[in-house]
Amino acid sequence: MNADCLREALFDPKLVAELRIAAETPECVIFKMKHSRYWVRIPKIPTNEIAYLAGAIAGDGNLPVVARKKVIFPTVRIRIYKKSVKYLIQVRESFRSEFQVDGRIHANYKKRCPFLCVDNKVVFLYFSRFLGINKKQLFIPIQLKNKDLFRHFLAGFFDTDGFRTHSFGMMLGAQSLAFMRELKDYCLIEYNLHFGKIGENTLNVNGKDYFRCQMLLKKSDENLFVQTIPLRHERWAR
Repeated sequence: MNADCLREALFDPKLVAELRIAAETPECVIFKMKHSRYWVRIPKIPTNEIAYLAGAIAGDGNLPVVARKKVIFPTVRIRIYKKSVKYLIQVRESFRSEFQVDGRIHANYKKRCPFLCVDNKVVFLYFSRFLGINKKQLFIPIQLKNKDLFRHFLAGFFDTDGFRTHSFGMMLGAQSLAFMRELKDYCLIEYNLHFGKIGENTLNVNGKDYFRCQMLLKKSDENLFVQTIPLRHERWAR
């Protein structure tokens, strides 16, 4: 993909006035926004690291768009939540290495779960518009639908929204039934990993109901899962 095609795929007139191409190399395009001092590196082809970040955002992250008074364009952010600050530091380093942007870790923000916040519109557009990450309608990004990239996407998703218990084993949860079905089918096709029947329930959090679905990995496939999916969170080493 050349620089002009990548710019067209990223540009959203509702969020930015202009997106300038500052430089191009065989591996990436350097973008600069109007009135911004910062340069942002966007790889032409998604890497394993980017696939992992996409999975982490899809798992326990969000992409809020907040309107501002007297300003045409809204504020946008990428947030990834996790109790482990050590894990969030690792994720921040991935943003630095892939896009040359920084992020802030809020460890004690209003007594909420710690989170990493990346305030960069170009990177936001890459995940939301180019890869199509949308928490209201999750799906596996088509650019990550190959055997190697998908396992990194799944690792990011499992590190943030998966868990393991001694009684039940490894479990994956999400708010989208269609997305869970897609994950289940793709895991079976690509890695011969068998997840059981998808369970559905409703959780009440602070008086508000949330739909939730989950599926268990077949016990006999746990070793294959750990060997195939490059999990990073320190809790899996316990």
